[in-house]
Amino acid sequence: MCRRVSLIQDLCDEARESIKLGLISVSIGRGLSRLPRGNQDRALSAIQRHGLSCRETEKLVSALLTRPKSEHDSILTDPQKIVIDRANPILELK
Repeated sequence: MCRRVSLIQDLCDEARESIKLGLISVSIGRGLSRLPRGNQDRALSAIQRHGLSCRETEKLVSALLTRPKSEHDSILTDPQKIVIDRANPILELK
């Protein structure tokens, strides 16, 4: 129960609504909740636009948390550069 309350408190309104409507999974919401609320809307938009999975969302969030803010725009514009190459899931793009 504590995790659910924490998830609700930590997520931006748009992400909570997307979960309610079934547009994203709770796992994706959990990943988004690691980001500051002010950054969640843009990340959510990129996740939905590119159809990222839970694992891809985790990689996106990790990149946003560890890389400098100056790189965030390029990461969100083309998150495929940091997530698994879908054509060859064994390789990771760097």
